Amino acid sequence: MGRQAYVHQEDCVGCELCTKICTAFQIGSNGKAEFLAKPNVAENEIQDAINNCPAQCITWKN
Repeated sequence: MGRQAYVHQEDCVGCELCTKICTAFQIGSNGKAEFLAKPNVAENEIQDAINNCPAQCITWKN
């Protein structure tokens, strides 16, 4: 896996949409999405989660 995503916790609404789109996301104990650096997850799957996030709280990590 190349790039990694970052979930801005203060903006996440915990809707779980990213977890349904891409297996590299899970909902943490705080009810917010988290990114897991999983091997074999395609960047286009992560990008789909970024594009579809209603809170627009997921970005690529610099």
